[in-house]
Amino acid sequence: MQNSNDTGSLRGARAAAEPRADAGSPESRLVDKAESLPNRQKWSNLPLETSPRCDVGKLILVAAAFAAIFAGIGTATAQVYPTRPITIIVPFAAGGGSDAIARIVAERMRVSLGQPVVIENVTGAAGNIGVGRVARAAPDGYTLVLGIWNTHVANGALYPLQ
Repeated sequence: MQNSNDTGSLRGARAAAEPRADAGSPESRLVDKAESLPNRQKWSNLPLETSPRCDVGKLILVAAAFAAIFAGIGTATAQVYPTRPITIIVPFAAGGGSDAIARIVAERMRVSLGQPVVIENVTGAAGNIGVGRVARAAPDGYTLVLGIWNTHVANGALYPLQ
């Protein structure tokens, strides 16, 4: 006999209809798994608006609304860079170690970017004049500086920007 709270479950029907298999056998594991499944009858008595089923018409309407909203959004395209020559300011005299490194880097940049890269040696004030020139340049990415720790750290702490 089934309990009132056990209606629709497999436990009561299986216990009455067939004997239970051994606890360790594969058949008993299948029976235990089937008994642990949720009661599928519990949703059938609910009104339609509280049913877990989704309304296909509402789903199509929401999908169409999202498609209409996102249809007007364009994609952002990046500008082509570089479109003109790039300048690298070296704040030390020509022929030094920084100048040699800048010329090696500039050649590789020219090949990969397809634009000429100009090296300018702007000396004076322990590199402050060259770094100040780059700091006041237009912030468009076409003026770069090759500096070392004293042009970017020590001079910035010791001297005002000229």
